[in-house]
Amino acid sequence: MRFRFAAVSLVATLGLALAWIAAAPADNPVLLASVGPGFDISLTDAAGNDVKHLDAGTYTIKVDDKADIHNFHLSGPGVEQTTTVEFVGQTEWTVTLTDGTYRFQCDPHSTLMRGTFTVGNATTTTTKTTPPPPVVHKLSGRVGPSGAISFPRTAPSGKARITVRDASASDNFHLTGPGVNKRTSVRGKQTVTWAVTLRKGTYTFRSDAHAKLRGKTRVS
Repeated sequence: MRFRFAAVSLVATLGLALAWIAAAPADNPVLLASVGPGFDISLTDAAGNDVKHLDAGTYTIKVDDKADIHNFHLSGPGVEQTTTVEFVGQTEWTVTLTDGTYRFQCDPHSTLMRGTFTVGNATTTTTKTTPPPPVVHKLSGRVGPSGAISFPRTAPSGKARITVRDASASDNFHLTGPGVNKRTSVRGKQTVTWAVTLRKGTYTFRSDAHAKLRGKTRVS
């Protein structure tokens, strides 16, 4: 009877132990935090990948603080954990991360050593940078009076806004070159503005009425 009772008690004890083990939570996911010895700071998963986004939940963070001029400071919704600047060594935190954005940094060097990651339904906001408008070069040309014609001998490539003053009733201003063929009227005076794109190469400006009235422009 005594043996039977002992056996029953042992089975009951083992049953309670197995039930407790089954009910125990699985190990928390592990994150690795590192700071120093140089001006380096990082937060990675157990496989060594930089942490950018995590599921909400409880995590174990193993911190390796390698310098007495830095600290590792983690902050965000419900979390405020930090090593001291003087501390050098390893420590371990258990944290519960919820939806939101978290930041880690070295406080003495926060402008150089920092990072962020999102948790749960939070997403990282990407700021779109609008490129500046293209530069438009302003150039001017002229023909007349008295059999004269002028235009810059060199010009930059790209978009250009060319203003031409035709002050002659017997000549015109004609500009030709890669991608451009613009002219004023031979008869009549006028001022015009052309929006063109100049390409690298040689352009010719001339009067169609008088072949000797001409010049060349180099675009680079």
